[in-house]
Amino acid sequence: MSVESVKYTLRVYAIIRNSRKEVLIADEYHFDMPMIKFPGGGMQLHEGVLEALQREAWEELQQPLQIGDLFYVTDFYLPNKFRPEFQLINIYYFATLTQEITFPLANSKFEKTPFINGSFAFRWVPVEALAQEDFTFDSDKAMVQKLIAWNKNQSTSFSS
Repeated sequence: MSVESVKYTLRVYAIIRNSRKEVLIADEYHFDMPMIKFPGGGMQLHEGVLEALQREAWEELQQPLQIGDLFYVTDFYLPNKFRPEFQLINIYYFATLTQEITFPLANSKFEKTPFINGSFAFRWVPVEALAQEDFTFDSDKAMVQKLIAWNKNQSTSFSS
């Protein structure tokens, strides 16, 4: 009996919050497709989860993050959309920005994102305006549902 090798892709994302009960959303264009997701991305070999999230913050936001609590790890089977032979495991942490914003901010979806591979912009979205159907990936859709429920149950301030 042969044993099939299990292959995984690990990805880590930041739920970046501000004092106005908003979260930072990324509008990206990669692999010839527009994507709406959270800031973050894939872990590299020999990298820890928090190290990967900091690297992604530098790549996308040009600044480090103050990483808070672990919020969610995907708890369902999720094939990698771009490499279907791999299973995805996505990890989401609460985080805050540590410096003034210098990256592009938009007011609406893809307002400042040219449709060129590798381009992206960011926008603040109020938690109550988050909608699962706005996100590209199933893991983000599941996380948004959990974030909305979590926010409704909070008796303290939303920001860290």
